[in-house]
Amino acid sequence: MRRFFFVCLLFSLTSCSLTAQENLFSCTVGRDSTDELFFYYPQFTSIGLACGTMPYNDTSVVFCAEAAYTHAIRRKFSHDNIDGCHVCDGVKYTGADCKDNTGMFVWHGGAWQFVYPANDAVMDSAATDSCGMGFGQTMLIYHKALLLPVRNLKQVAHFRALCERQGQLCVIDSKDTVTFGHFLYLLCACGVENALYMDMGSGWNHSWYREVDGTLREIYPYRHPYCTNWIVFRRKEN
Repeated sequence: MRRFFFVCLLFSLTSCSLTAQENLFSCTVGRDSTDELFFYYPQFTSIGLACGTMPYNDTSVVFCAEAAYTHAIRRKFSHDNIDGCHVCDGVKYTGADCKDNTGMFVWHGGAWQFVYPANDAVMDSAATDSCGMGFGQTMLIYHKALLLPVRNLKQVAHFRALCERQGQLCVIDSKDTVTFGHFLYLLCACGVENALYMDMGSGWNHSWYREVDGTLREIYPYRHPYCTNWIVFRRKEN
């Protein structure tokens, strides 16, 4: 186990070789890949947390994906069914207790911040901005250091994380099902500086991005009515 973490930390100081990189400034979402990962780089002017309803009709949204865990399977939405303290449109909500929420992500004042360990006072700061947002999740990597995960390293699934890499925000998905430990290794190998887990699993992983012409491209098409919250990247319309 110690050797595994050492190898990951060593690889986190390097960058992987990416293929077929798009011009990130002439599209709404830059897309890239390696043999085992997909990279999505939203070209945004602001970030929000949508709660209750997925914002399909908001044409300013260029990327949308489930963010915090949903506490219980319920058809009726309430903020107390989102795991952890969170901020939506500058309003702070307590949410449900969740021991897995070791870190946070916030946006306010035109800047993003990965927070570790989780600190609800940071959410107070996000709530001072009418456009502020924030949510809690499991922190995987913080300032290039791999953190001891609370999840079983041998679990096999598709995994996703909100990441900071080379000074840019991106969402990184595993292409296929992999062990959680291998997913962490891949993030480290690509030089990810900060990484926060994002809710996944069938239906929870339903997500999409919008092309320049407005066409909506689904990443995982299957959806169900139990999701509660989504991180949304917006680009100001011309």
